[in-house]
Amino acid sequence: MKFNYVQKSAQAWRISVKNKIFHTQDPCLHTNSRCAKNSSRMEIIMELLEIAKKRHSVRKYTGKEIEQEKLDKILEAAHVAPTAANMQPVRLIVVKSKEGLEKVGKAANIYQAPAAIVVCANKTKAWKRPFDGKITTDIDASILTDHMMLEATELGLGSVWICYFNPDILKEELNLPENLEPVNILALGYSDEPDASAERHKDMRIGMDELVSYL
Repeated sequence: MKFNYVQKSAQAWRISVKNKIFHTQDPCLHTNSRCAKNSSRMEIIMELLEIAKKRHSVRKYTGKEIEQEKLDKILEAAHVAPTAANMQPVRLIVVKSKEGLEKVGKAANIYQAPAAIVVCANKTKAWKRPFDGKITTDIDASILTDHMMLEATELGLGSVWICYFNPDILKEELNLPENLEPVNILALGYSDEPDASAERHKDMRIGMDELVSYL
């Protein structure tokens, strides 16, 4: 009887261990498992790609004012954007007032958008690549702008990245200090245009084989 008890105990122990191994090897059985987390990450990645596909340049706006809560989220997206050596050499000037928009409108066509963000590079905080002296402020400013455009799209807003402007007029109208160089203007607002097809990039962009090389 004692032997049978030991056998049964050993058998129960093996089953217990087997079950533990099974659960360890198949973490998808748990809602908070690594598999679930990976699945969640994949969903986030897919959502970001869909937002990128949905975004397009909007040049006609309804005139409806942007809610401050949405504007704050757009600016937060810029705030968390990476910059070279974390120097953060960018200054954002948010223009919402009629007077301010008229000033910006003297330097560029902002398509009667209800808001515009003038993205400036701070030349005194620029990171310089030591090998060739390349300054990366324009790159940093562009990364922030891209973050803001994607967040605007997610919030149901339209935007257009404007580089066609007279920098001298813009500097004068906004009374910018010498160290701030306007890199681009981001016009924002509720779109008054039809949504662009998410599949349009197949015809509008160069092929992946032309864009990408593997070594």
